[in-house]
Order: sequence, then C-alpha cells, then structure tokens
Amino acid sequence: MHSLNDSASTMIQWGFIGLFIAAIVSLYFLIRFLSRKAQMVDILDYGGLRQFVKSRWYPAVFQIPALALFGIIAAYLFLGPKEYGQNPGSILIWTFWWAILPFSFILVGRLWCAICPFAWISDFVQKHFGRRQKIPFWLGKYSYWIVDITFILITWFDRVFGMTEHPALTGVIFLGLFLGVVICGFLYERRVFCRYICFLGNVAGNYSMAAPIELVSKNPEVCKSCKEKFCFFGREKQAGCPYYQVIPTKDGNRFCALCANCVKACPHDNIALRVRPFGSDFWKRMYVRFEESFFAKILVGIVIIQNIGMLSLWDEFSGFFSSFTGITNEKILFTVVYFLTMLVPVGLMFISSAFSARASKEKMIQNFARFGYAFIAVDLAGHLAHNLNHLLGEGKTILAALIGIFSQKVEQMVDSSVLSPMTVMTLQYLILSLGILGTFFINYSIAKKKAQTKADVVKTMLPHLLLLFGLMILNFYIFSLPMDHRA
Repeated sequence: MHSLNDSASTMIQWGFIGLFIAAIVSLYFLIRFLSRKAQMVDILDYGGLRQFVKSRWYPAVFQIPALALFGIIAAYLFLGPKEYGQNPGSILIWTFWWAILPFSFILVGRLWCAICPFAWISDFVQKHFGRRQKIPFWLGKYSYWIVDITFILITWFDRVFGMTEHPALTGVIFLGLFLGVVICGFLYERRVFCRYICFLGNVAGNYSMAAPIELVSKNPEVCKSCKEKFCFFGREKQAGCPYYQVIPTKDGNRFCALCANCVKACPHDNIALRVRPFGSDFWKRMYVRFEESFFAKILVGIVIIQNIGMLSLWDEFSGFFSSFTGITNEKILFTVVYFLTMLVPVGLMFISSAFSARASKEKMIQNFARFGYAFIAVDLAGHLAHNLNHLLGEGKTILAALIGIFSQKVEQMVDSSVLSPMTVMTLQYLILSLGILGTFFINYSIAKKKAQTKADVVKTMLPHLLLLFGLMILNFYIFSLPMDHRA
C-alpha cells in the first residue's frame, strides 16, 4: 500500500511538472504570435480597460487596499510577536510579498510601483503640502550609485543582523521608506524618491525589462507633432509622468510604472499597451549605462550568497574560510565573503569584456555596459528559483499568516510545503534552464547589433557566454542542495 501511494505521488508530481512545461511552451508561442500582431493590437482597447485606466479609480482602487494592508502589517511588525514564525506581518512581507514580486516584474513590469502604498503617500503629501522643487543635480547624476549602495547595505544588514528574523527590524525599514517618501514628497516634484532613491525600484527596473508588455505610442507621427508633450507635463488636473518619461523617447520599461498618467493626459488617445517579446529591452535599448550593468553583476553575487547562506553547506564553508583567513567573528566573516561574492562576478565580467571588446572593436567599458544586461537574465533565473523555494516550500505559512491577521495568531505546522522538495527542485531547474536559453539569445542579439559577420558575432559573444554558463552551472549545483526555510 505504501508503495502504491509513493507511485501515485510521483505520478502527480511529474504530471504537475508536465503541465508546467506545457504552460511555458504554450505561453512562449502565444507571446510570439501576439508580438507579431503587436503593431495592430492594443490591450487597452479590450474589455473596457482603457476607460478603467483613464478613470479616477485607477490605480486608487488598488492603492487604498494595499495601503490598509501595509498599515496592518506595519502594526504587527512593531507590536506583534517578536518571532518571525509567529508574526503574520513578517511572514506576509518576506515569505509572500518579497518572494512573489520578481514574478510580477517579469509578467507585468513595474505595475507594483503603480499600486505601491508608499507611492500613494508620496503623491498625497506632494498634492497637499509639497513645495515641488526641482531635483538636485547631484541626485539625478548619482542616483544609480545611491540605490545600488542602499540595496547592497540593506541586504548585508539583513544577513548580519537577521532583519527577516526580527519583525521590529523590518518595521524600521518600513519606517525609513515612509520618512523617505514623505520628505521627498514634501520637497520635490513628482516621485523623486521612487525614481532616484528607492532600492526596490532599482531591482524592479532591471527585472521589468523582461516583461512582455509596454506602453508605447500608437502613431509616432502624432507624438512628433505634439508640442505640449502632455504625457510628460500633464494637463489641467491630470499630472504628467511621475518618472520624467516622454512616450516617444521612453526607452523601454525600466522607468515606466504603468500608472497610466500618460494615458489619461494624452488628448489624442495615442498611447497603447502592447505585447512584445520577453526581454526585448535587454538588446533593444537605445542607451546603455555602465551603472545599470554594474548593478546587474552585483545582483548576481547577492543572489548567490543569499542562496549559499541558506544551505547547511554554509557552516562548513564559513569554517574553512575562517581557518584560511583567521577571521573568527561571524559578522566580519560574512561581510568579507559577502563583498567578495559580489565583486568576483564584476571582476570576471571585466575580463570577459576585455576579450569581447577586441572582437567588437570598442572600448572595454562600452562592451561591459552593453553585455551587462545579459547578466540580468542570469540573476533573474537564480532569484526566481530561490523565491520558488519560499513560495512552494513554505506556502502553507502564507495562508496561516493571512488568517493570523484576524486571529492574531499564526498556527504552527510540521510541514508548511505545498509541493515536495523534489518537485520544487525540478521546477527550479526548469527556471534555470530557461535562464540559460534567455541568456544565449540576449547575448546573441546584443552581439548582432554591431557585428558585421556571423564570425564577429561568435567572437564577440563567446567570452561572455563562457562566464555566464559558468555562473549557471554554479547555480545548478547550489539548487541541488537542500535549503533552509524562514518559518
């Protein structure tokens, strides 16, 4: 009887995996078919969607419930149970919201930024109390480095001081974000905090470049003849783009929150929401920035060290590193390993860029900036696979936390997993495999833009492919090992 149950369980697991593969393949061909018709199809023209996003209910109908929920969560973080597994606020933030965000970025871009309660707070403060000053020059110039450093420090702080394990520390981050949006909303115009300071917005911008939808101009000639640029400046009582974007020159999804301000402000109804190939921003960008590519490599290292830190192998690894370096303090030891893990992909990328630049006949820094976007696919695959472990390995705690919001108690359970570890691992391998395919295609597409012959394409992309495949093999090994859960 036990053997029959095991066989049935195995069949169900492989059936689920088969359905997952079929869904991915079907989605790929569907997006490919729709993208061919993208010049003729406007998603906003279906189901009354245009009327909805142009109404005063969008995005407020999502922002207000999100604000209420985040308010309850913040109260639990400061006033609720002190242990992660018993605090519904901590579980909903780290096991659910933080884990599901990257999936939303690759499907619907920065839609979260449109409904984010902190963005609503910023708009409210600015509307009623704001001084609406122009952004400081230094903030616009160095914003990429500011958000890079902020994200690095917060991730380091989490690991060293156990932010996810202590609800009050998560509450401090919430409080910092709240003060940031209030101060920026009071002093400056538009969403300066979201555009130039928010560390999550930087990650969202990177990942949203993979999304298969984008707001674009229906007829570019209409936009060229428009002198007022309502999409940027707004008109009457309708604000313009909070991220300083003009539709005709908007370079992909990185700074588009799908807030629909441009749709509401355009008097010609000349803005469409169209389907496009996954990840097309990575190779179609008009402008590439060294800072964006640099952050992509940093994220690769952060995801790797976050994954290694959840393995039982970490104790053995840290013990070896401690004996090798003589560092006995655990916090100092992790800090050294953390920054080394981030810098190694950057250093290796400089080497691969040096070889690739010879073939492409460009400066190494320019090559680094162009091909760095391919690293986003590697990081994204590793990040999604990592978060899948939380969503499916701890999924039952999410439901318990939702119930705990009202009951003020999170029911403890022996097994919180939704699927077996083997099934989760298989799904993780599938995501990593898709990352490899995506990486290859992105590298090929980037190399093809400047190469004159097929041989030049191969010579230009090969150094980066070797590095990228090496990182993917490392990811496969890491995900073959069992990971600890938060709850």
